[in-house]
Amino acid sequence: MPSLTIDIPLNSTALIHSSRTPNYAINGLRNRHKSMGGNRYRSTSPLGDYGRHRSSPRVLAHYNDDAMGGEENLDELFAKLKEELFKNNTLEEVNEMLREENDAALAANEHLRVDATNLSKQLQQLQQQQHTESMRFRSENTRYRNQMESQHRKLISLWKEFSAVKRQVRDSEIPEF
Repeated sequence: MPSLTIDIPLNSTALIHSSRTPNYAINGLRNRHKSMGGNRYRSTSPLGDYGRHRSSPRVLAHYNDDAMGGEENLDELFAKLKEELFKNNTLEEVNEMLREENDAALAANEHLRVDATNLSKQLQQLQQQQHTESMRFRSENTRYRNQMESQHRKLISLWKEFSAVKRQVRDSEIPEF
């Protein structure tokens, strides 16, 4: 049985060594994801740290079940490994894209929260100004109404006095017969 070792360090090409490794398997397995420079979202496997390229459990289980299968099984294994690595890279790209979108959404949410806070403060200030203006208007309206009522009472008082004087003048005149 040919031996199979997978040595996949972080941020490097995948190296697959076997006594019967086809050239397309060695040359075709490369990490195409450019934005995986950091270890920000790095995880480890219970079997050990394989970096960002961990073999699929399905490939490992298939390899363990068919350890005596020969060259056809090895070619199938390499094809499945290549497929799984491609899926892994694709999913990692999607995950990184979603993380970037999540970061952008969180930043936008933070800006919206700050804007909402500022708008709430401005609304409270406007409500306070409106309340102050309303109270000032009521006060002026009350003062104006009181002033008008006072002037009206004075006019009525003057009219009553004028009517009384007019009556006295009429009564004081002696009618001539």
